[in-house]
Amino acid sequence: MPGSTGIALHPHARPAGAGHPDSMQAMTKGCLAGTGVAFISYQGEVYPCGYLPVLAGNLHQQSLAEIWENAPVFQQLRDTGNLKGKCGYCEFRNICMGCRARAFAATGDFLDEEPFCVYQPRTVEAVRSQEEENHASIH
Repeated sequence: MPGSTGIALHPHARPAGAGHPDSMQAMTKGCLAGTGVAFISYQGEVYPCGYLPVLAGNLHQQSLAEIWENAPVFQQLRDTGNLKGKCGYCEFRNICMGCRARAFAATGDFLDEEPFCVYQPRTVEAVRSQEEENHASIH
């Protein structure tokens, strides 16, 4: 076909739920920094992702397995209980996690809330509602 790239997004389409990782229907989650991916610089520096400049280790000093399993930054990222702000309260934190690189860029803390997320977690609304009720009953 004229003007076509000749590339098909689903040349061998599989039924939804087939779970093949190259499928557009593959199950994934939001931020994969330190939980599913790592970035390794040409100098052997290991980071949670290419956009999050928090050094986890260096391959000239440790093995990738040791860094992946033991680096404090990776351990912190894998525990969604460490997330702060509305990400820490969000009912989708185990699926989404927000973008840890954007949180770091905005606040200097990669565990802080995702600055561009417009979603208001229901759990946050419940906490705010309870705080307002408590404040009203005091005054």
